[in-house]
Amino acid sequence: MEKDDFTEDNLASNKYKRNLESSANIKELENLCTKNPSNQGDIENFLSKFNPNVYAAYSTIKKDCVSKINNPKCCRDVNYYLDLVNSFINSANIIKNEKELLVEIIEGYWKDYIDNFSNYTCKREQGVYSVEKRCILKQICDLYDDKTYFELNSSQYNKFVAKKWEKILNYSNHENKELYFKINFKIINKSGKYKELLLDPKEIIDVDCKNIDITHISISTEEPDKSSNPLNGDLQTLGGHDSDQHYQEDSEGAVDTETSYTPWMSIFTSLSGSISGILIFSFLYKFSPLVSLIQSYKINKKRIGKNMNKEETTELLESEEINKYYISYNSMSY
Repeated sequence: MEKDDFTEDNLASNKYKRNLESSANIKELENLCTKNPSNQGDIENFLSKFNPNVYAAYSTIKKDCVSKINNPKCCRDVNYYLDLVNSFINSANIIKNEKELLVEIIEGYWKDYIDNFSNYTCKREQGVYSVEKRCILKQICDLYDDKTYFELNSSQYNKFVAKKWEKILNYSNHENKELYFKINFKIINKSGKYKELLLDPKEIIDVDCKNIDITHISISTEEPDKSSNPLNGDLQTLGGHDSDQHYQEDSEGAVDTETSYTPWMSIFTSLSGSISGILIFSFLYKFSPLVSLIQSYKINKKRIGKNMNKEETTELLESEEINKYYISYNSMSY
């Protein structure tokens, strides 16, 4: 493949772009939202057509993803366009309440439809930093799909990705705060700057995009600690297929690392507790007054047991003699 062969239409990551973009008519929405002032009614009319049109296109491409063992690419791509639409709405020169009503037109519609298929799994999470997590997920998977083009045309490719993400970044609601991402994927623990990963990727992240999802990704306004193996702007090669750990987020998006806890640690903890208990009991048994108390208890128990046995035996013999007496008496009465 020659360097001059780079075109956006040839990118594997853009396989479904034409279907979705033609139905979405994103350029018209951008024009409506950049007007000064913007008109809520015009945008609302646009969205009333946008939703069913994009849904029809999504249903078409979804069939292809289902045929490829539920490839999650269709889900990532349609979520990208929905996030892009919300970004344009947030950029519109209208009051906050009107923006929220327009966003609800999008989210309310797709909440009922995006994962309403028994043969294809697609989610649109609404948690803290869910948009940023979806962007990270799509970026690392698109980079992997486009690795041949990226390796031959990295400068041209970076211009393409900058154009793809700049509008979502510009119209986000995080007041231009520096955000950091962290990926926990099986034994992998990588981190870096959110914007740098989207706008200026350095290397392909070698990851299985059929298994990774946004639960393996966290976003924070605080730079991850040094133990997280920061990328410092350069993406290092990743690998793996699953993850048992990820980060918890509070209502303000702060991220805390969960302690890594393996099955071996669980076994070691249980054995340590058992051994400690045995040693403590042995020490007390040998050196404390508890020994004499236990021995006295055993001796008394034996004495009581012998006395009880003697009494029971005596009572049993007496009972037998009485029975004989009554039996003899009864036989004589006849």
